[in-house]
Amino acid sequence: MSHRAWWPIPVLLIALVALRIREPAAVHGTPALLLSLNFVFLTLTSIVIVVLISRSFLLRGLAGLLLFGCGVLVWAVVPVLAILPSPNDVNTNVTIHNTGVWLAALCHLAGAIVSIRAVPPLAARGATLTAAYCLTAAALAFIAYSAWSGWMPVFFVQGEGGTPLRQAVVASAAGMFVLTAVVLRVSHRGSLPAFTYWYILALLLIAAGLIGVMLQSSFNSLLNWVARGTQYLGSVYMLIAAVVSVRDTQAWEISLSAALSEARQRWEDLFHLAGDGIAVHRLGPDGAPEAAVQANRSLCAMLGRGFDELHAAPPLEIFAPEERAAAARHFQELTPDAASQREFTLLGEGGRLVRTEVNTRLFREHGAPMAMSVVRDVTARLEAERQIRELAQRLNYHVDNTPVAVIEWGPDMRLTRWSGAAERLFGWTAAEALGKRIEDLRWVHEDDKARVKSVSESLRAGASRSFSGNRNYRKDGSVVYCEWYNSSLVDERGNLRSILSLVLDVTARTQAEADLRRLNADLEQFAYV
Repeated sequence: MSHRAWWPIPVLLIALVALRIREPAAVHGTPALLLSLNFVFLTLTSIVIVVLISRSFLLRGLAGLLLFGCGVLVWAVVPVLAILPSPNDVNTNVTIHNTGVWLAALCHLAGAIVSIRAVPPLAARGATLTAAYCLTAAALAFIAYSAWSGWMPVFFVQGEGGTPLRQAVVASAAGMFVLTAVVLRVSHRGSLPAFTYWYILALLLIAAGLIGVMLQSSFNSLLNWVARGTQYLGSVYMLIAAVVSVRDTQAWEISLSAALSEARQRWEDLFHLAGDGIAVHRLGPDGAPEAAVQANRSLCAMLGRGFDELHAAPPLEIFAPEERAAAARHFQELTPDAASQREFTLLGEGGRLVRTEVNTRLFREHGAPMAMSVVRDVTARLEAERQIRELAQRLNYHVDNTPVAVIEWGPDMRLTRWSGAAERLFGWTAAEALGKRIEDLRWVHEDDKARVKSVSESLRAGASRSFSGNRNYRKDGSVVYCEWYNSSLVDERGNLRSILSLVLDVTARTQAEADLRRLNADLEQFAYV
């Protein structure tokens, strides 16, 4: 693909404008020469394109291809049809040619628009193709007969140029060719297929040639021949597009049709293979959703409803009654900048409630506002979350009401859990303790710091459990004797995740043991008296 292939377009446009500023009065050429050049550069090259498009349509049945084929067929026939019956009647030649070119441009634009829409393949392709080409031939015959019979208004006056009607016809034809090129370009994100690239350039060259035809005042003038040459070059580009299409597809088929068909098929596969439900709605004037135009299999299975049922039902009726107003606002408040996410309860078959998470984005299709919603069934997730919350509430309740203090440390040895028993035992509230390290609080008795540090380091080094008995300070400065039962949790790489400590207040027991030892000592001393 040559990136310089577009250069002739601006160069020829400049040449056409320059010739219009000072158009030589002399005319050149004969009807036989014009007929020969038109046949070689326009008719023969276009026939190759018609064959490729026809084969592609028979294979794929795309309506856009059929319209392209009709447009190229007109472009192939009208240059010969305009000259052959009356080669010296300039107005008749121009009338037939310009009207036929307008019809070709219309078919091209319609084909481009239809190609980017999700139109199902046509049935009875052979009969449809024959009927379409016969209608095209009939339209050309009617145009030619009307011009020969004098039914058409005057299009061109030699030496003066085109009439206003003729200028409008040619200008609109050039505009439609340009719009076709634009539609083909914007329908391909990223790099263009080779066929599309060359075909777009061909359409732009034809449009440039038509602009030159508008500017001419004399038939067969130098300006007229440069305009024709521009259109001939456009047909050569069409032939190049055909060659690269055959090269790319390794068959007599248009690569554009293959690309569009494959892209559409990939979209359909992704649409229906997605695990989440997907729905596409048109939006009404007030922004509320209208009937669903697409719904994938996952959404139908999720709700237990077929697409026909979803399409026929008012879209808000699938939402729980108490959430329908919120659902309407969800769609009405959509903006092109970001997706909107909400949780809704949908109604499945038999009134079954389905809790969902709905992500919706606004987009436009041919200027009309549309909404695509991705619907995820979160019923199981919400039920699991409810059970986890209930379990956590029960666990926290029991932890907070057990006489044993429950304390947890993170990998950085900052406190992450501080139970109610810990608050009662040590005096610090959870708000005061959480996020603190051991050294941030006056907590460990000075004489026991070395032992506590050793236990802490062994747990951080990978010891799964440990026990220690030591003295701790309470918030008020009093001393309590505690037994610490510690357990460490590590991940699959051996990195510390957390340390859980169960702390038992043994102050009373320690004092009782001390009192018992003192009594025993007193008794032993009494026994020797």
